[in-house]
Formats: sequence, C-alpha cells, structure tokens
Amino acid sequence: MTDMVQKNQIDKNLNQCSRVVMSIGTIDIMKMESDLAITDLKVLIDKFNTTNPNTKLAICTIPPQYDPYLSPKLQQKINEDVDDFNSKLQNLTNDIDIVDCNFTKSMLMADGVHLNPGGTNNLSKKIDEYLKTCI
Repeated sequence: MTDMVQKNQIDKNLNQCSRVVMSIGTIDIMKMESDLAITDLKVLIDKFNTTNPNTKLAICTIPPQYDPYLSPKLQQKINEDVDDFNSKLQNLTNDIDIVDCNFTKSMLMADGVHLNPGGTNNLSKKIDEYLKTCI
C-alpha cells in the first residue's frame, strides 16, 4: 500500500480530493507487533501526505479478531495487539484524523476476522459521521 501511495497508483485524481478515509484490516497484526504496524503506518501516512499535500487523511480503527481456529492464548495476544494498535493510532500526530469505529465481536462474521453486515454498516455509519463533520 505504501508503495502504491508513493507512486500514486491508487487513484491519479486522489490529490483533488479534500478528504480520504482509509480502512485497514487486522490480518497483518497476526504477523507483527503493534509497534511495527504503527511504524509502517507512519511511513504510509508520510508518503500519502507528501504525494497528496492537499488531501486530509483519516484512518479507521481496526476490529478485534475472534478466529475460532486459533488458540485462546494466541487470540488474546492478537486482541491485545489490536487494542494497543488502536490506542497508538489515536495518539498519532501526523496531521491525520481518526475514525473510531468501536468494533465489537458481534460485528464479525463466523470466521471471526471479517466484518459481517452489521460491522460493515457500523463502519459505513462511522465514516459517514466523520465526513459530515468535514462539511
């Protein structure tokens, strides 16, 4: 994603937008600590801001995971990392906005990873609420 932003491959007209909302998932949290994920996100934010200086970026908080195939201990560790990531995300001062989606377990599909219709509706509602504050 960082490389795509730097090369402006996401949308050639993105820099004409006043706001962009980015929603990311939790899959990578399984592979890295929250500190590394935040570090990577800061690189993405910096490249986005450099490539799109007239566009304000907002990033959504990420949902927890409840993958039924993972051990409870691993699941707990992942959700601790998710909570830590969301907390650190809230404290970023890279000239971005945060859309706090307040995801819950009930907003996930049976796989415990992907948003169900209620979760998707919640995400959409939170983004809509955020965008209304920008008018």
